[in-house]
Amino acid sequence: MTKIPILLIAFYLIFQHARSQPIDYKGFIQWSWHKEGNTEYYLYTPSDTIPGQHHPAAIFLHGCCGEDDHATLRNAVDPPVRMWHNFGANTQMEPTYIISPKTTRGWSQKFADIKKAVDDLVAAGRVDPRRIYITGFSMGGAGTWQFLEQYPGYIAAAIPMGMGISADLEKIKNTPAWAIRGEFDYYAQKLDSQVAAVRKLNGYDGGGMEWVTGVNPTFTSFEGVGHGVQWDAASSLDLVRWAYSQVNDGNLSPVIYFTAPEYKQAFSPGQEVALEIHADDADGRISSIQVRLNYQLVSTFSESPVMEKIKIREGDNLVEAVAMDDEGKLSKARIIIRTNTKPIITTCELPDGKAGAFYLKELFASGNAPLRFAIPGSSSLPKGLRLENGNLITGVPEVAGDFTVNLAVIDEDLDKSEASFRIHIREKDAGEILVTQVRATSDTLINRVSKMMIGEFPNTQSGTEVSFSNTGPYTGLTYISTSADMADIVSGSLLNFQVSEDATIYIAYEKLDNLFTSTVPAWLSTFQRIPGQQIVAQYHYFDVYRKDFPAGKISLPGGESTRNNVIRNFFVMIGRQGAVMNTIPEITTRQLPQVSPGLPYMERLTALGGEGKPGWRIVSGKFPAGMHFSGDGLIFGTCTGEGSYAVEISAEDFQGDTDRAGIRLNINADGIGQFTVIH
Repeated sequence: MTKIPILLIAFYLIFQHARSQPIDYKGFIQWSWHKEGNTEYYLYTPSDTIPGQHHPAAIFLHGCCGEDDHATLRNAVDPPVRMWHNFGANTQMEPTYIISPKTTRGWSQKFADIKKAVDDLVAAGRVDPRRIYITGFSMGGAGTWQFLEQYPGYIAAAIPMGMGISADLEKIKNTPAWAIRGEFDYYAQKLDSQVAAVRKLNGYDGGGMEWVTGVNPTFTSFEGVGHGVQWDAASSLDLVRWAYSQVNDGNLSPVIYFTAPEYKQAFSPGQEVALEIHADDADGRISSIQVRLNYQLVSTFSESPVMEKIKIREGDNLVEAVAMDDEGKLSKARIIIRTNTKPIITTCELPDGKAGAFYLKELFASGNAPLRFAIPGSSSLPKGLRLENGNLITGVPEVAGDFTVNLAVIDEDLDKSEASFRIHIREKDAGEILVTQVRATSDTLINRVSKMMIGEFPNTQSGTEVSFSNTGPYTGLTYISTSADMADIVSGSLLNFQVSEDATIYIAYEKLDNLFTSTVPAWLSTFQRIPGQQIVAQYHYFDVYRKDFPAGKISLPGGESTRNNVIRNFFVMIGRQGAVMNTIPEITTRQLPQVSPGLPYMERLTALGGEGKPGWRIVSGKFPAGMHFSGDGLIFGTCTGEGSYAVEISAEDFQGDTDRAGIRLNINADGIGQFTVIH
């Protein structure tokens, strides 16, 4: 591995140390302190373990460095360890032990102790020795590679982030690994070539860094991201589910990859494309190879190489090849084959909104991905709504009425198309309050108006890693996410806004009372503190203060965070005095796009009102073969066959209130399907 300049190391260590203070994480009751040999660590013991059943275990190795080897819960807040219990929601896909040790200078001297801690859990009948996983970031990423080298065959799957490989490639080649870096990460600048070298040892000597090769290791590079890639990876990749799919049963996974065509190679619509697929199994034989086009099974083969022709459709075509060995272990390769086509907005409606109520609509389009939406200069969204992340219309509408919205979608080649939509914003509910004219001291700073719910975040200008994980009785209140960049303001007016009715204003101010202590600004003494009702945003905790205000303009002073020894700026919650809000969810989807034969389908149902984002489920009936429905309201897949289908679905909020709707799908002999939504 290339030597890193000493000055750069020193700067990085100072930067990491500065970022680490002060975090006052209290953790969950499932975390407990332990020591093995010279290594201190925290152990997460899931509450829902099943007696007599072995469970997975995940080892997390933190990045550089720390002032000593004393393990604190500070080590349990990094994204790669939090992802194993759902980023503060404290839920898991399945009960999993988490081991989070502490070190200051490298990890190799701690390996024997860490392995002993895991082995003791195995010996006690608590951990499945076939399902031990490891992940780490930066110095922990290096440690992850080195752990695989020191104990080959011990780990079921590894997820190293933000560091190149400094290990014997021959010893690590057979352990399933997902190697992750940021595009501009100095410490992982050679990771792509190192991954290619490991793949070559596993029988693949091609490119394919952009696509899933079906050859170990898997590789992801985040464009525009530097060393701090761990949040991007943990929050956007399905890493835990991938890890759970790997079982260390002594059987190596098969290898499968495309030799032709090239990734994103362009052809003409309707053209037959020749596929060349290679598969083999180092410790057995290939029993089957399935080829799928846009999630539909095209053909099955029993031996490699595969020579097959497929007819592609317009836009991006997803081609998958799945190899199964003689013991049932799978590997998958996937590429995109495309026709250069103009993007098309497939979303066919913008559902109703309501003044003062949270609005969320995801936009979909077909074409050459990546696709992003924009609001043309001649158009605008209703006041209070905004376009986020290139495909989400969200916010809290301020004014009722009917509005025309023009949307544009732009593809990878900068081809563009537009469509016009009508959106109806209803009058606000009697118990609701309108919050308008939100202004910060600086016009360049953004204040986000939304509703209190899990997943939203207390401050702007600071990313989304610190999001609400427990909003308690304040779920559903209108809130203003203040600027993180203005947390230190001591005097003057930080925030101004208007309320349409007499209002109760709640100030959520960070509280440090575990490893550290904090105070509050003097102006909060005019508010009443509400005891025993903290709001939790991952590893930050907020006490809540309340005060009544008349309708009209409200001004709030600065947060004085440094003076009071806190990190976050305060945020504001607003409710109408003495009012009871309507919290029953209402399914607002009225139209769904047409189903086209052989083409992937994707659209998400919408709901208005309720407390928090709803969970969705099928009450009765089923969608046709090839189409699926997820718990977040997404209808997706590629429809096959013809006929009529009836499905009843429900949307349920955090309080258990529900609404139901019927969905009928009629598919004719040509494979064209029309949806009808029945309320």
